Amino acid sequence: MSRFTFEDIRAFAVAELWDLRAAITERTALAHDFQIAGLDGQEFMAAYAQKFDVNMKDFDWIEYFGPEAGGNPLGLPLY
Repeated sequence: MSRFTFEDIRAFAVAELWDLRAAITERTALAHDFQIAGLDGQEFMAAYAQKFDVNMKDFDWIEYFGPEAGGNPLGLPLY
C-alpha cells in the first residue's frame, strides 16, 4: 500500500508546475493538459522520482513527453 496520497502528489505537481492546483485531478495528463514536453517533462519526472522514491530506471520519458517543445529549424520546408 502506498504511503503517499493523491493530495501529496497534487501538492508536488502544484509546486513544480506553477500553482495549477485547481486544474490537477486524478485524470490530468501532464503532457497533454499542460503542454509539458521535452526536458521539462524529464526534469519533472526526475523530481517526482526523488520526492516519492520511485525507480525511474526503465522509464522512457521521451515516450510520454516527446522532444523538446518549439520548432526545429531543420524540419522547416525549403522554398
